Amino acid sequence: MFLKVKKQGIAILYAVLLITVIMTIGLLLSDIITKQIILSSTVRSSQEAFSAAISGRECFNYWDQYGVFGTCPDGDMECQAITTIKCGEHDLVLADIQESSPTEIRTVFDISHAEDKVKKIAPMCTRVSVKVNENPSGGYRPDGQLCSGGPNCFRTFVVASGYNSSCAEIGNSPRTLERSIRILDDLVE
Repeated sequence: MFLKVKKQGIAILYAVLLITVIMTIGLLLSDIITKQIILSSTVRSSQEAFSAAISGRECFNYWDQYGVFGTCPDGDMECQAITTIKCGEHDLVLADIQESSPTEIRTVFDISHAEDKVKKIAPMCTRVSVKVNENPSGGYRPDGQLCSGGPNCFRTFVVASGYNSSCAEIGNSPRTLERSIRILDDLVE
């Protein structure tokens, strides 16, 4: 009067359990790998945006030595004769990108970096904003000399922003990354 229990099908049960464990581990690994791919593409996009910001800063540094952003010394005909600047492959007409008031000159320009499929470089954009204003607390004279304030004593503020997308896509693409470099002229005595 004892019941006999049949042990058939135990191998199938173990096989199903083993397959379930292996599939769970596989799904977890694929989730981790997907997140790592997204993270690495974000890091690359961030590097591209920062590189674009650096190119804008370099363009500013090059042309600032000629005083084209509003601090030409009086009588410097070579400086005052510059009406167009070249950044990368772009010619920028100063009259189109500058606004001035009695105490301030603002210059804002964009530089588009074309896509290069051979080098696997995505289109990028650089936006440079330069503000030169008279500063009563001190700055530099147009000839580069330090001054303690007053008329013809200027401070320069620069923001070079780089984007990992084209200039037309800024504000339209949710995946656009911005990296900025801010420059304020140092007053060193």
